[in-house]
Amino acid sequence: MPKYRQFGAPVQLKPGVKYLALEIVQADNLPKTDENGYTDCFFVAEWEGMRQKTKVVLKSLNPKFGERLYFPILLYKFDEETLGQKEPFVKLTAYDYDDDGTSDFHGHVSFGLHEINDCRETTIEDIMDTRILEKTVKLDQCSNPKASVTFRAWFTPKLEDEDGNEIFLEAPKETEKKRLPEEFKERETSWERSIREIAPRAFKKARRYGGFTYKAMDERAIEHFLPAYLAPMQGPLDLTNPKEVVRMVSSITFEADAETLKVGDGDNSWASPKFFLDVKKGDAEDHAIMLANMLLGLQFDTYLCTGRAFVRIVDEATDEETIGPSEDEHVWVMVRWPNGTVSHFETITGFEYRLEERWTGCEEQDSEDEEEPVAPAEGAEGELGLVDNQEEEENDTFQLFFEAEAPLAQDMMSPEDGMAALRAMFEGANVGDDDTDSGPDYPDPQPERFAPYATLQTIANHENCWANVQYSLNPNKCMYEIDSTDQWKPFCSFDDGFTPDDKLKAAFYDDPQIAGRLKQGKANDLATKILFILKEGVRFRREKDMLDTDIWEFDPEADPPQPGNITQVLSKGLKLMEEQMIVEEKTEQARVARRLQLWKAEIQRCVPKNMGFEGIPINFSFSDAKRIKNRIIDRFEDWILEEAEDEFQFAFGACCCPYYCGVNSTWIYVCKIRPLPPEEDE
Repeated sequence: MPKYRQFGAPVQLKPGVKYLALEIVQADNLPKTDENGYTDCFFVAEWEGMRQKTKVVLKSLNPKFGERLYFPILLYKFDEETLGQKEPFVKLTAYDYDDDGTSDFHGHVSFGLHEINDCRETTIEDIMDTRILEKTVKLDQCSNPKASVTFRAWFTPKLEDEDGNEIFLEAPKETEKKRLPEEFKERETSWERSIREIAPRAFKKARRYGGFTYKAMDERAIEHFLPAYLAPMQGPLDLTNPKEVVRMVSSITFEADAETLKVGDGDNSWASPKFFLDVKKGDAEDHAIMLANMLLGLQFDTYLCTGRAFVRIVDEATDEETIGPSEDEHVWVMVRWPNGTVSHFETITGFEYRLEERWTGCEEQDSEDEEEPVAPAEGAEGELGLVDNQEEEENDTFQLFFEAEAPLAQDMMSPEDGMAALRAMFEGANVGDDDTDSGPDYPDPQPERFAPYATLQTIANHENCWANVQYSLNPNKCMYEIDSTDQWKPFCSFDDGFTPDDKLKAAFYDDPQIAGRLKQGKANDLATKILFILKEGVRFRREKDMLDTDIWEFDPEADPPQPGNITQVLSKGLKLMEEQMIVEEKTEQARVARRLQLWKAEIQRCVPKNMGFEGIPINFSFSDAKRIKNRIIDRFEDWILEEAEDEFQFAFGACCCPYYCGVNSTWIYVCKIRPLPPEEDE
């Protein structure tokens, strides 16, 4: 018999109230998510802003629920017109339950209320003479394409109007999209006309790259004003470090809209934060929305940016590489700090690009006793996988392991999540000055390695949206006095006579729940599992080519004793690398730098005498052990299948760094230990 865990007491039906009844019968072929080879599944049903959970069925891939959920239908008058104003679809989402709140997403399905009306009246068990929808549907976005759920839905009592006639609902048109009111279209016309008049150069260039974005379609094919996607999100009380927030968001898996959110006629869809956290994956704009909301919740002056990124363009005929603006729109986040500094945050990499003296700043209003907001410390990260402008001490820490001729590419020190093609756009960041935008009175671009964006066309916060009307749309050359209409043209403007209803600017989604972080003990167990599967995968792949494999293992009883536990030391260094990416205060940065120096010396002590060490850390935004193993073996097959005249040993380290939202930053250190040439023995 299965064991259950109940979230709450069942709903008690009240006389005189009509309900939408939903019975989750069972699920089949669910993916394995736990180490025991099973999953602890539960379902969440959502309709009309109401949310109910089933019990949890423990340790089963084919759980049987047989549980009924009831949603009250709240109407002052029952007829086809008023009922038709209700949400037409019910959504079911399956999760794997974990005690620490890091529930894994299995998949989701939805069905329309009109489908109930299309069924015949029948009797099932104790449900008497009513229209019952019974379906078995495959779970969308599930890692196992065979996974499905069986459910029933009906109205209790029957839906009847005041005259006793049964109410029938029509199916919503599949291709119909809910658009913003016509007043927005009229404002778009006048907005662009005024931009063309005051800034013809900016207007012409923006039109070349798709124009000025002020609206977007969500995952349900409903159009919203950009500010409606943004609202200050209150995170956990101990999550106040902006660098940690950026790192957390960038550790959520990236997946293109084509796989997650493609709707209607193929328009690019922007996921609401709630949907994004439910599925724990999304495209660049989904990550940017989440990051902007988290930073707004920390009371930072935060904006969502749209424009074009620099990409590497490869000529298919000649294989020649050039750098230019991307064809598709890109979205990122910008923060204005009180000292006049502006930071651009790229959520794909988690890198920050700082521009000094880009607005007048603001006077501090805090008392002397209160700690004033501090902009992130200098040392912006630049080209993908490399850290720029770090202190000399920190560069020296890594030069031993990041040699230019190392067998593993330097750009692997970045989240490895299958978005290589998209991330490649940021490898061309250091493109120098843009002569096409040369004009008078420009600030010198800082830092020397520019933010990897070709154009910045619009920005938005939770109150308004602005078009960039400056002589140059290059964000490295722009000024950020948002209140200056010579630089930024607002969409909503009292002077221009456009002040839409506040409801159209308010968030259209329910507040998302931020899951807890994995306990460090479980994270350590996960790292151990990843190491085991990776070692076995490397050994198996080499055996296929009939190659001997020697993988370093620590033996506490070895005679003579081993110099040290290389795996443990490598894992310790990976933890320090993650810490280096999120520490904010300069004193803490110096402390981590010193510890990295000590770690470097510890590595040297662990390597046997006259042996060399080569390798590199790899960072993943997921922690699936088999997926990590496959990615490393596929990408470095030649390196793994090396046939060397001298004997060498593989060595591996692993570290899982848990963050809120139930995500992990997973680090793997892959390396080889081999004899040094005689001339290098010293």
